[in-house]
Amino acid sequence: MKHSRFAAGAIAVSAVIVVSIVQCLTSADAAENRGGAAGISHQGAAGSEIAGDVSVPGAKAVDNAPVITGGPFLAEGSWPLLPVSVENDFLLHKNHDVAWTFSDDHATCSGACLVQAEYQAVGSNRWTRLPVHGGTKPGFARVTLPVDILEKDMQYAFRFSVTDCAGQTTQSATYYFAVAPPDNPPVIGDGPFISSGPWPVLPLSETEALVINHNVSVLWNFSDDYASCSGPCTHRARYRKDGEEQWVWLDTVETDPTGKQYARVELPVEQMHNGTYMFRFEVRDCARQRTDSKTYYFKVDKPSM
Repeated sequence: MKHSRFAAGAIAVSAVIVVSIVQCLTSADAAENRGGAAGISHQGAAGSEIAGDVSVPGAKAVDNAPVITGGPFLAEGSWPLLPVSVENDFLLHKNHDVAWTFSDDHATCSGACLVQAEYQAVGSNRWTRLPVHGGTKPGFARVTLPVDILEKDMQYAFRFSVTDCAGQTTQSATYYFAVAPPDNPPVIGDGPFISSGPWPVLPLSETEALVINHNVSVLWNFSDDYASCSGPCTHRARYRKDGEEQWVWLDTVETDPTGKQYARVELPVEQMHNGTYMFRFEVRDCARQRTDSKTYYFKVDKPSM
């Protein structure tokens, strides 16, 4: 707060009145430093009231710009912060929400803050505005990054701003994310083979079902492009007796040491009753894309004891 300077000898006052004026002005300064709390008032030398929300000659209310207090976070898992380095951008495969928090002192007005967000391809100069959604509490905002409709294998910049009711704007830093390249589902190659003798392929026709009377391993080849992630593919296999409704999942499917060439599972034929069976398997890549096999047939025909 600015104070008027008194010319020496211009007004004759007693020492007691001078002390009173100094104490009053000092109290007013303290109230303003606390943001001008409502209901606090002080008495001036001439009997005028100085309140936290009333200006005095030469005084000016201080209204600070909004403050970004947290984020932007990727609203998934551990809620990591979006990186400010284009070299460390987040690789995204689908739409993601991004959230952040902010605050404002509302010193000169009480209106809500205006929050805006936008993105653009790295190297472009064309920003696209995103709809911003508030939360249940003031000072929270989120947007959805439209990854599903963005160009694949591209880097993008993201930023946002907060403008208070006094027209003061706080601009965020620029953050980066990338859209994963196209990722094709895994491909089932040759097989499934019975890994014994001449390694016959299980047939697709029930009338041509292979007759098996002991436990055997069934093996198939597969491949994947690993375009968006490098984790291994996972496999599941099952069988069902013809005429029954329940599929039986096999416990363990093994792969070659690299995990990128073939998989195999054991058919527990010795535990099965005689009859015709169907066999299926599936391959799922690290992007959670699944490829299902066709239905193959085998026949259990164990001699009677």
